[in-house]
Amino acid sequence: MSPSRLHPWVLPLVVLGASLAMLLANLGHPDRIYFDEVYYVNDAQDILNRGVEDGFVVHPPLGKVIISVGMLLFGQENPFGWRFMGAVAGALTVMLAFLIGRRLFRRDGPALMAALLLAADGLFFAQARIAMLDIHLAFFVALGAWLLLVDHDRTTAPAADPRPGPRFEIAGRRVPARARLPNRSRWARHLAGVAFGLIGVSRSMPIIQHRQFDPGAIVTEAQSGKPLCSFLVPAMIMMILEAAKQMEKPLTNFVNVSYGAAPMPESLLDAAMAAMPNAEFTQFYGMTETTGG
Repeated sequence: MSPSRLHPWVLPLVVLGASLAMLLANLGHPDRIYFDEVYYVNDAQDILNRGVEDGFVVHPPLGKVIISVGMLLFGQENPFGWRFMGAVAGALTVMLAFLIGRRLFRRDGPALMAALLLAADGLFFAQARIAMLDIHLAFFVALGAWLLLVDHDRTTAPAADPRPGPRFEIAGRRVPARARLPNRSRWARHLAGVAFGLIGVSRSMPIIQHRQFDPGAIVTEAQSGKPLCSFLVPAMIMMILEAAKQMEKPLTNFVNVSYGAAPMPESLLDAAMAAMPNAEFTQFYGMTETTGG
């Protein structure tokens, strides 16, 4: 089914409504706090009653503020209320899965399949019906991914040129030879950045951004005294180690280093572990890494 046969928002809204109906059904059962709701429901109640969390706080308040909205609408002692916003976030995430599938495959059939597979996943279903933070993280991830696809499509589509002149074909479309790439989607790019930034906020992770990779700047950042988590490729790790050696600065504030996109030489990994003694190293495997190094 082509997206052009219906209004572009008809099917997404149908997916949203069906997902919301599924997730809201019997949402108040069990009618008691269970599993990690013991932390987040109490924290959300503190936010409503005191304006701030009281006691042992393990995450920033964003997710718990979202949970508290449902409690404000339906009552603080109502299990349906403290799980309501999670169900809404889950339904929105299913809709975003459909929109992402449509952007990737340009057809509604595969997009519906993507939404169905997500909605039928047991872990997703459970997380969308419990007052925890994970479903809100999933929503922000999906939102950021969709907005990046929107930005990609809008910035790479050739703009029509009314002036006469030679024309050529791109993917079967005849466009002017002087066609230019528009830059009309800055809003989507900014929203995508905000969505990915909220991922860090919701998981107690400060986000540090640099315009370009500068190993010296990262070494300097590592002197702030704050624990650092990072995702790097082996070449970047090697350059950071060299910069730290030249600057005679320690890298002891790294607590987690995830790496991938290329095989990691054993000698480089040994050197990184020696220079970052407090860090846990995690290898993310893809097709490149499985080829050896």
